[in-house]
Amino acid sequence: MGFGLFVLFLVILPPLSPHGLLFVAAFLTLVIVLVRRREKIIRANLLDEVALNTIDAGELELVCSAFGLMKARMRYGKAGSEFVRAVARLALSKWHTTRAIAGSTHTVSMDFIGPLRARIRDVRAGLAAKTAQR
Repeated sequence: MGFGLFVLFLVILPPLSPHGLLFVAAFLTLVIVLVRRREKIIRANLLDEVALNTIDAGELELVCSAFGLMKARMRYGKAGSEFVRAVARLALSKWHTTRAIAGSTHTVSMDFIGPLRARIRDVRAGLAAKTAQR
């Protein structure tokens, strides 16, 4: 899908100079690198949450997906996107906490981990109830 959008982008825009095309290619490369980096960070910090049954393996894949938020919103509505955001925020809070501890500094991210786990349980229960009603 991403490559198709890129081709459509090139067709719709007036012809770019070689420098403009190079800029677009560099920008898209940067976006892809940052999305993949975010995915790796989230995955690494959620593996233990799968072991703790906070989330399951399918939910891990959904949250790590570049289009996971959109998929969850389309499938489950607002609660789906809330779930993906909460899980991603949990992973990033854990990542930030780990970095702060390694640097011997304090961070408020540590204080979000417990409440985010509770929020994930609540949203998941709401999603299960909605799915059961269908």
